Amino acid sequence: MSTSRKQKAEANRDVAGLAGYLQARSDGASQTESVAGLYGARAFSGAVEAERIASQLRREKLANTIGFWPRLWVRIVG
Repeated sequence: MSTSRKQKAEANRDVAGLAGYLQARSDGASQTESVAGLYGARAFSGAVEAERIASQLRREKLANTIGFWPRLWVRIVG
């Protein structure tokens, strides 16, 4: 992953965390609950990004695999 992509992913997680914090505060949550919302939203955003990258790698591996049985193995096992 390039540096700019890492920076963008980090910025996206920060924005998601801030949005989680502000949403909790606007709903009347306490400071502690709001901070928990910040970390929860940030972690979820990171998990989504990681799954997107893993999916992309699986697609690339599948595209580079030749033959029915090897491709089936890639689809099932990864």
